[in-house]
Amino acid sequence: MNAGLCFIKFSFESTKFSNIIDLINRKGCGLMIYKPRTKSDELLILEILNKRTDLSSKDKQYFTNQKKGYEGE
Repeated sequence: MNAGLCFIKFSFESTKFSNIIDLINRKGCGLMIYKPRTKSDELLILEILNKRTDLSSKDKQYFTNQKKGYEGE
């Protein structure tokens, strides 16, 4: 078995689960399933407002926190 790390990227829509398990077994990898992130409507609006206006310091801090949360900091 491979003691190192390996990453396999796939799409659930186009991949059968049995094919995924077979690939993992052949590579000797572990499995970590993740869901792609999507930006909230609020974050999208804040991004637009940040580009078009001068946000107050309170709103700018809130936007920064929302952005960091989305990025997974």
